[in-house]
Amino acid sequence: LLFGDHTQPILNGFTAAAVAGLASAGYMADLSAPFYMGVGLSGLQLAWQVNTAKLDDPVNLQHRFGSNKWFGAMVFASIVAGKVL
Repeated sequence: LLFGDHTQPILNGFTAAAVAGLASAGYMADLSAPFYMGVGLSGLQLAWQVNTAKLDDPVNLQHRFGSNKWFGAMVFASIVAGKVL
């Protein structure tokens, strides 16, 4: 892979940047506390993906990639909760 032995630490950095970006967007949209709790849980899900990924195991990576649907669902639910509650 492009980042070699540094892949997982770099992906952890991308995860942190994604969570920070989502939190910033929520702040700019004036979303309430449930949004931030959901974003935190979404960040944990991304961190799980990165830290349990076995880069030499295609089946493992397929499962991690497939779990992105849950990340998207959590972000969507967080936005709705942040607006409604």
